[in-house]
Amino acid sequence: MCRTIPGGVLVFLPSYNLLYDYKTTLEQNPTITNKLSKSKVVYFENKHRNFRQQFAQYCKSCRTSGAVFFLVFNGKFSEGMDFKHEYARMVVLM
Repeated sequence: MCRTIPGGVLVFLPSYNLLYDYKTTLEQNPTITNKLSKSKVVYFENKHRNFRQQFAQYCKSCRTSGAVFFLVFNGKFSEGMDFKHEYARMVVLM
């Protein structure tokens, strides 16, 4: 899906623990990571990082090569952020 969908793809997970587990799984499987990063820049929500800076980087990637952003329901990005047009061409709820 990430190869055919232009712009941004949002993937929401139910908790930070699951998000970190998913990130670890991807990092341990370079085949999956390489396939994903060939078509999109990959971002993971970080609850300890400045989310505005992270959002700006994501938006820039969406406008150029495309990006996939792994987020948490009820996290920093789930409320009050405007994912319009190319920033959310597809949303996946896990």
